[in-house]
Amino acid sequence: MNNAVIWMLILSILSILSGVVMSRKGMPYKPLLSTLHKITSFALGLIYILAVYVQIKTWEITFLPLLTAMFTVAFFIVSVVSGSILISNKSENRTMQLTHRATSILSFGIGIYSLFLVDIL
Repeated sequence: MNNAVIWMLILSILSILSGVVMSRKGMPYKPLLSTLHKITSFALGLIYILAVYVQIKTWEITFLPLLTAMFTVAFFIVSVVSGSILISNKSENRTMQLTHRATSILSFGIGIYSLFLVDIL
């Protein structure tokens, strides 16, 4: 396992745990927990994009891994936007919560699958 994979694993655990705790506690979200969730999620997305970029730059990526990487990034963007809307609203929006959870799970799952496809994992 390389360093990027280890960091992605650590950040994934921190992001998922902080998200679950925030979900269980409900609004208003604790600032420290919310910040931890945002930073770990952003760092995870950045490391993922850089890992895929290296594969693209060296021409070691085929169509299916590239397609799954594109879906991962798209779901990640929707997850970030829906999370921002959740944080900015003072009331709980069930539709936005479900959107955030679903896109987070999809980006995480498809992202892991795409990393397997390019033999990073």
